[in-house]
Amino acid sequence: MNPLATSLIVPRVHQVSYPYPFTKQLQEVNFLSKILPPDENGCRIWAGMSQANAGLVHFGKKELRAHRVAYMYFIGPIPPEHQVHQTCGNKFCLTKEHLIAVPNPTKKEKPAKPNGRPLKFSVESIQRMRRMRQEGFTYAQLAEVFNTSAMMVFNICKFKSYAHVPPEEGLEPKQLP
Repeated sequence: MNPLATSLIVPRVHQVSYPYPFTKQLQEVNFLSKILPPDENGCRIWAGMSQANAGLVHFGKKELRAHRVAYMYFIGPIPPEHQVHQTCGNKFCLTKEHLIAVPNPTKKEKPAKPNGRPLKFSVESIQRMRRMRQEGFTYAQLAEVFNTSAMMVFNICKFKSYAHVPPEEGLEPKQLP
């Protein structure tokens, strides 16, 4: 290596690392100062800010639940798709031994919704509405039967709404009055 180049290399400044999840020593000190000594059950209670029955910790503009921060600080990163629960049942407890990570509850699969909105009418009721319109019912009469507006019935019958519902055999959109 060129001797001139080595003299231009600036030594790295030693960076101080703070315990996860903190980025500044003040954050760690503030967090630990708001945890009370253990009570008779061994629970170390959060004495800082709270909302909706859970402690809150602020990191600048970011707001985290105190029990999640305690888990990250005392135990380590929270596994993906997991929640942190207190085994003692106290929502303000931050004792290491009382914190566990549990998998998120499985969510039931919901049927697909067009445009992300819930379906007001079933496929059968849409087809029934279109059939009744072909039989001569007015939009107002159908609106009363299906508990909706005449404009909605019009849009359904003209395939402007619920276009994903296929027409019944022998019933094409152009045939509807």
